[in-house]
This record gives sequence, structure tokens and C-alpha cells, in this order.
Amino acid sequence: MTTKQHSHYLQFLAQNYNILLFSERHYEAYDKLETFFESAIQRNLHDSELENINITLITNKIEVVILDSTEYAAQAKLFYNALQAYSNRIVVLTIINRHINDDMLDLIEWSDHIIFDNFSFNELKGRLVQVLSTFYAVLSIGRRDISLKNGSASVNTLVNFLDLYEGSSLFIVDELTELNQKLKDGELSKELLSQIGKKCYEIADIFSKNEFIKTASTSFKGLGDFLINLDLTTVKPEGLKAFDYLCEIISDVNKNLMDMFVDRIFQDVNIFEHSLENNIEFMKLNLFPEQTEDKSQLDFFE
Repeated sequence: MTTKQHSHYLQFLAQNYNILLFSERHYEAYDKLETFFESAIQRNLHDSELENINITLITNKIEVVILDSTEYAAQAKLFYNALQAYSNRIVVLTIINRHINDDMLDLIEWSDHIIFDNFSFNELKGRLVQVLSTFYAVLSIGRRDISLKNGSASVNTLVNFLDLYEGSSLFIVDELTELNQKLKDGELSKELLSQIGKKCYEIADIFSKNEFIKTASTSFKGLGDFLINLDLTTVKPEGLKAFDYLCEIISDVNKNLMDMFVDRIFQDVNIFEHSLENNIEFMKLNLFPEQTEDKSQLDFFE
């Protein structure tokens, strides 16, 4: 079983959350989560635990639950219903095995995500990143909309701006990483380039919201336009190398988004913008080399 990994995100995503495993089994991978979450506890699937589930959730301030359905799927289903009755905002990751019954099918449909019971620590981290990144982005977008409607935060203040768009940026990075991997694996289609282009539009929209960095939004908008409107039938074999440069551009953009919005590491926006524009132009020139007599004035910035 393979899982897209962004393990360096998990500490950021999980640091303020408390996680609870409902299971009769011991999972070594779960034990290792303690360093990522504010707290990580385990309870069994006995009826007594079900009766006191609200007390457990309230006392331990649980926001994330891993629910093991591998041995007692019907009982796990009762626990899921109790979790939803308590709060539908709790994130539920369900452990399943390959002997799926009707109760397990319901849990697969209802849960935020599933994982097979032979998971490794890296696979568990990957699943948690997937569910928490979506959850975090939704919460962040909600906080942003409320703040803007109430006028309680100015997006022109850099710190407030970064706080408001932190989750959205992380979500974009997650999606761009997946799209970029498809491109690296040799998938090249109009649909894929359009998806990447739309992500560039989303970045451009975010950057346009702040005076300090809004000039860079033009570069992202331009890249999005180019990718969405590119006619692949006009690209000759000698121009395919340019898509390797596109992969590097996406990786560089992701790194800069993480540096800026998550780690709060800043560089001069003019340097970032110039590097991005240079690399985009270099990619375009290599895409249609037969139209360019002299490329010596440009280099790809690593």
C-alpha cells in the first residue's frame, strides 16, 4: 500500500490536536504519534466505553479519532454513531481489513478516510496528513471569511494575512504536489496542465490580497493562463524537456509557499518574483526551441 507522503506537514497540522484510538489491538505505529499530537490516547471498544464516550471525548478534548473495525465492525459502527451524535466535527480515520462486511462498508462510506490494518508508520502519517490538511484548510477558510465579513482582521497586515491564508496555502501545496508527481511520472495531458494552471490562479488570488506580495500575483496568473491555453499538439519531441523545468518550477513554488505561510521564512519578494518569471520564460523557450535562435541570456534558477 502506497501513500502520498508529506510527513513534514504532520507536526504543523497535528500540534494542537488530541487524538484517540478506539481498538482492542496494539499498533506500534500509533505509539509513535505521541510526538506529533498534543496528546495520543487509546481506549477499547467495550460497551462501558461506549456508554461513557462523551465523558472521554470532553475530558480529553478529542478532535481526531482512529476507529478500528477489523475485529468488531458492528461495535465500531455503534462507536461511529456515538461520535457523530457528540459532534460531526470530529475527524474519523477508520482501520479496516480485507474481509469487508456490510458494517465495514458503511464505515468506509461514512469515515473521513480509511486505512488497512497492515499499515506502516509512514502510511499512517500520510493518511493523517490527508484528512487533517483538508480539515485544517476548511477551518482556515471559514476563519478567513468570518474575519473579513466582520472586519476584524486586515489582510494588509502581513502577520494577519499569513494566518488567514495559511491553511488554504497548505491545501494548494498538497494538491500541487500530487499533480506535480503525475507530471514527473510521465502523465502529460491537457487536463493535467489545466489543473495545474487553476492552482496557479488560486495562488495568484491569494497573493493579490496583500500589498507586500501582490506584484507576484501577475506571474502566477500568467503561468496559469499559459498552461490552460497551451496546445500540446504544437509541442515537438525536442520541446518535451520543458516539462521537466515545469516540475522544478512547481517544486520551487511549493517550497516558497511553505516557507512563507507555514515556517514564516521570508525572502525579498522581488527576488522571488524575478526568479519565477525567469524560470517560466526559460521553460517557454525550451518548449519551442525551434522558434528561439539564442537562449544564452537565460538560465534556469535552481
